[in-house]
Parts: sequence; C-alpha cells; structure tokens
Amino acid sequence: MDKGVKRSLQQYAQVFQDGRQRGINEADTVMYLTKFFTDVLGYDLFSEITKEFQVRDRYCDIAVKIGGQVRFLVEAKAMPLPLADRHIEQAGNYASRSGIPWVVLTNGISWRLYHLTFDAGGIEHDLAFEVDLAPESDLEEAWRCLHLLSRESLVSEGLEDFWAHKKTLSPASLVKALFTEEVLNALRRDLHRKSEVRLELTDVAASLRRLLNPEVLTEDIKIRKARKKKKKSAKTEGQGDADGNDLQDPEEELADATDEGMAGPASNQDGPPAGNID
Repeated sequence: MDKGVKRSLQQYAQVFQDGRQRGINEADTVMYLTKFFTDVLGYDLFSEITKEFQVRDRYCDIAVKIGGQVRFLVEAKAMPLPLADRHIEQAGNYASRSGIPWVVLTNGISWRLYHLTFDAGGIEHDLAFEVDLAPESDLEEAWRCLHLLSRESLVSEGLEDFWAHKKTLSPASLVKALFTEEVLNALRRDLHRKSEVRLELTDVAASLRRLLNPEVLTEDIKIRKARKKKKKSAKTEGQGDADGNDLQDPEEELADATDEGMAGPASNQDGPPAGNID
C-alpha cells in the first residue's frame, strides 16, 4: 500500500468515525460513500457511480459501473447504525431483480461484501469479506479487502479471481477433495507404512470425519470413486524409462501399494463425536 492510499484511508477512517459520533443520517452517509468511491477506489463520479439506482420498482443506494455495466450494488446504512444480517436480505432482493451477483453492505465504518447465487430455491448469500475502516483499524488489512472493490481490481478481474480462489479453498471444496479414493488411499498407505496396521478406507474416512468441524460436514459425505484409468494405447504399451524399466500408471501404482497386504477386516468405527481441532 503506497503512502497516498494510506493517507486517504486514514482521512476517511476519521471522517466516518466523526460522522458516526455526529449521528449523520443515511442520505449523508451515501454522499460520503460516493466521495470515497471516487477519491480512494478510483471511479468517475459522473459516469461510473449512480445514486438511487432503480431496480424495477425499487431503488438501491448506489450502483457502481464499468463500461456502462453495473458490477456491484451498494446498500448503505446510516453511520451510527450497526450492520445486521437482515440488511443483506433487502440488498439481495435488489440484486436478484437485476441479476447482479455482488452486493456491498456498509455504513462507512463496517464493510461487508456478499456474493449472491440465484436459483429456484431462493437467494444464497456468501460473505466474501468483512472488514472495518476506523482510526484504530489495521489499514493494511482494510485495503487488502477494499482494494477488491476498486476500479483497478474490477477492470483486471481481480475480484473474480479472488472469489474463484476463495471458493476453491472453501470448507465444502476441501471436504469433497479429502473424501476421494485417491486421497484416502494415500493416507491409508502412509499410515500402513508407519505402523503396519491394516486399515480399510472406511476406517480412514471415519477417523477423518471425527477430526473435522461438524459445520463443514452438513451433507452425508461419501467416498467418491476414483476415475477410471484410460486404456493404454499400443504406442505407450510397454514403454519404459531411460533405464529400460516399465513405467506404471501413477493411479495403478497407488492402488497396488494400498491393496498389497493392507486389506484387513474393518475395525470398530465408533468414536467420539465430531468436533474442532484443538
């Protein structure tokens, strides 16, 4: 973060704090926010920021555009008013009517960015980040998040890249990756190598489940089968390495290693209830 950005953040953090202490209303908060979006986040006030953006028969406080296309909506609350979960419901209704997946909920000091998914079952709100901008805040952390909303970030697809990375490393994605035959076989092989205890895949899966926070195990996680190996072509059949040794498919090698001498009877899978890792 360069010195100019740091000075701007310090200035607006104090401005927002003073506004909260003076008890300014929502309309004035919107005015402060439009200045923040132009001075700090780099948007053009006249072509890229629309106040009272109409979504059918309703109005959202601010719409931020790039090239005439709305990229995210901003639902503003008066600075003295703490943000509440019910506020995103209102903003989500605006976004769903226009098909816009990004909504910012803020009172100037507290900032929340939500990614919205629309389907037949309703609207799903996923919190992308939550950060404070106040005189006592960590400005480096504040800018790391708020920069994602900048014009520079949107033009370079930085926000989309951030979301793709966050979703890939989400608890749901990690759980799905863990409970595959490939991963469980690798764990079973390593455990067998160290202790020579015979284990079934279900033993490893049950113990792994007990390590995980129950909040990420909202579904009945089942072991996903390994993908079928492709048939070897005549060209690759019998190919060897530089020393003339036959090359073996990595998945086939893994299966051999895990099956050889390890297919013992299933052990008792009962154990303590799932909980957090200390």
